[in-house]
Amino acid sequence: MKLPTMMLLTFAALAAISNASSAQAERVVLRDGRAVDGKVLDVNEREVAIELVVGGSPARTAFSREEIEPHAYYALARSRIQPTNARARLALARYCADHGLLSQARMEAESAVAHDRSLEVEASAILDDVDRKLPDALLDWARSLAAKHDAAGARMQLDRLVTRYPDSRAAADAQSLLEQISVDETAAMARERDRKMARLENATAQRVAAQLDPIVKLAQRAADFDRRGLQSAAKQNQALGLFEQSVSTGRDALSKIEQLKREHAERPAVVEALDELDREVRGQVVQSYLNVSSIHVARRAFPRALEATAAALDVAPKDLAVLAERTRIEVAQANASWGRGASGRR
Repeated sequence: MKLPTMMLLTFAALAAISNASSAQAERVVLRDGRAVDGKVLDVNEREVAIELVVGGSPARTAFSREEIEPHAYYALARSRIQPTNARARLALARYCADHGLLSQARMEAESAVAHDRSLEVEASAILDDVDRKLPDALLDWARSLAAKHDAAGARMQLDRLVTRYPDSRAAADAQSLLEQISVDETAAMARERDRKMARLENATAQRVAAQLDPIVKLAQRAADFDRRGLQSAAKQNQALGLFEQSVSTGRDALSKIEQLKREHAERPAVVEALDELDREVRGQVVQSYLNVSSIHVARRAFPRALEATAAALDVAPKDLAVLAERTRIEVAQANASWGRGASGRR
């Protein structure tokens, strides 16, 4: 009984189950991706005949050779050719050459000649055809690998093409594709570097922020002291301790920032972020020194106040506020000295 092909394909799953127990069951893969399992009855240059079991009864159908996926047809045909059948091997070589199986075509043609030297002219024609087609095939293969982001695999096939077939038309396209792959890889490396830089910048910011956090909190507490006033000696002593701690923590933070800038000197974005943090921390340290100076001025301890401004200028040598404060203290110190001298003369 012979059934229509479409009906047999509809029952393909049942056929696969029915034939699973048969040692002769084989799978026929079609070009459209479907697969049919059954007993292969015949493989020739026109078709593949297969027997299915549908509803308990055997049913014979056939698929034309062009309906079958080339690799699948090649495997079915080759398994049925005697090794010494040179003519059949040559015919299979021609099929492979016509259907893009170029490595298989070369192997079958060379095998045919090895068993029958009289086929050398026909085999040479097939091999010449393979050589003409192989550069384009390698180029197509490389393009498909590149599309799958397999740069290493694509480069290997392109290098093979350029090395073996330098005068082929495909060689120029291969060279262009190699250059494009290099550009894409460079861009990918740059993107990865940027991602790492972003992570590094975040990590750097977090590390510096950890150093900066104490001084920010201390500065806020110092501002609270300023708003409340520092009339009492106890308040002044408490504020001095706070400001001096703020200065110590801030200078430690500045040292850490300098260390990080040296470590990341080749990363401009990181250095730029660190410079911004450096300016912020320096401003806090200078303000703390000025607060210390103000307390000493209030106590008329002018030498200690000048020491604080000198330390501030060490952190920010050209800070106008510090320079003005130093001048103010020097004037106040001179006035106090003159006042003491005038009282003594009276």
